[in-house]
Amino acid sequence: MRIAVAVVSHEGCTFNPTPTDLEDFGARFLRYGDALLDDPPASAGFLRGFLLRIRELVPDVELVPTMGARTTAGGRINRTTLDHLRTTIVDGLAEAGRLDGMAFCLHGASAADGEDDPEGYLLQAARGVLGPDVPIGVPLDHHGNITRRMVDLATFIVGDRFQPHDKFNTGQLLAELLVKVIRHEVDPVMVYRKLPLISHQEQYLTSKPPMKTWFDAARAHETSDSAVVSASTFPMQPWLDVAEAGYATVVVSDGDLDAANAAADDLADLAWSLREAFQAKDSVPPSEAVAQAALSEELAVISDTGDSVGGGSGGDSTTMLEEFLRHGGPRVLIPLVHPPIADIIGDLAVGQELTLEVGGAVTGWWEPVEVTGIVRAVEADYSAPDNTTATHLSSSNPLPFQNSLLCGATVALEVDNVMLVVSERSGPAGRAPNHYTGLGIDIDTYDAAVLKTASNFQFWTQDLTTNLVRANTPGPTQSDIVELPWTNIPRPMYPLDPGLADWRHPQPAP
Repeated sequence: MRIAVAVVSHEGCTFNPTPTDLEDFGARFLRYGDALLDDPPASAGFLRGFLLRIRELVPDVELVPTMGARTTAGGRINRTTLDHLRTTIVDGLAEAGRLDGMAFCLHGASAADGEDDPEGYLLQAARGVLGPDVPIGVPLDHHGNITRRMVDLATFIVGDRFQPHDKFNTGQLLAELLVKVIRHEVDPVMVYRKLPLISHQEQYLTSKPPMKTWFDAARAHETSDSAVVSASTFPMQPWLDVAEAGYATVVVSDGDLDAANAAADDLADLAWSLREAFQAKDSVPPSEAVAQAALSEELAVISDTGDSVGGGSGGDSTTMLEEFLRHGGPRVLIPLVHPPIADIIGDLAVGQELTLEVGGAVTGWWEPVEVTGIVRAVEADYSAPDNTTATHLSSSNPLPFQNSLLCGATVALEVDNVMLVVSERSGPAGRAPNHYTGLGIDIDTYDAAVLKTASNFQFWTQDLTTNLVRANTPGPTQSDIVELPWTNIPRPMYPLDPGLADWRHPQPAP
């Protein structure tokens, strides 16, 4: 059995104007040919899970690697990079000879210059080489944006089943289903439903309703209906201003179109019935978040929702920095991405006073703020250590989760009550304690920590604290999605058009 393997993973945010280029992939995960299969990191979860399971199922499998490119979320991929990805994969497939299948590990919510559907674009290129009969299995992040082209060109699509993400498990599901398809043990029939629905990220966790309700229903279809091979629910991340945006359900059956359609409709109906619940907000104004942190008896973890680097923001918001400085307390850890720090890193020394303008250097959403503090750590090329204490929440994946740890030039600057960690790149963006401990900072001496994320908090809340506060901050990933500058998204769209009555016939109610 000969199976081609490719990886392209990038989550796009069209409200972040800074493009993603090949250097961004190179700073995280960029491999060509055989190197793709050489002990991929745990952060390459789809690939790692797939490789382990496929070798268990087919010990003599011959894997034909093309390339793997993975980076953190950000602005659109520039055209030169997209063309490079396409050409490299196409050339690899053309040189591969006879293939029985392809594992194409994608994200699902990318965006590129001149291409709102990069995943569909790359699938079309792969299909052009492989022809219509070679099965292509595609695992996607469950925040992916499903398009008609993706469904038409993939043989089957499987999505993550948990948030926080369980990509290792999804990669194993990919291997299992792809082997069954190649062996003709499953005749895949795939359908999807697209809903005129988006929601912010505050209700994304699958450990509690309403998202748990929807994801549990998908699992129920897989166990109760023998014809349903896979049921995937996709609450699209909402920062893609593209023409096919919206929630989706994807169902794969074993040769039973009626069963697939029935399950897809049922899951779409359920999502629509929960549409108001998906919009519920837990976040509080920034000033209240600081006040709650000041009163907390344990470490307060504050989610900077509008500047979530996992959703594609730049990590360059000064909103929470200004708020903590204005209050004069409590003591807080704050990460901030500021690429110009690389230009002065060679002139800095621990113990010196530094005045610096920071903020808005990636996305332009914020005006710079001048701060003066004492330099406590200097790293010309900082990589936070891979010793994150929390493991993945899913028992199916015992591997430690490794964040995108490369921060580049980094300075820890003590500014009054704030320990400000200024980095050239996002790295963990404060999402894991090792962002600070790797710089010699004792987090036990602080009262609060700001995280540049709005949904993945497990590395703090699993072991260190239970006190999570969401701050309703502005930015490219803000919870107030109705106020984002939409221009391309299809209308009507809930909640942008609250009178929308039926997902099947998206016309506003009179």
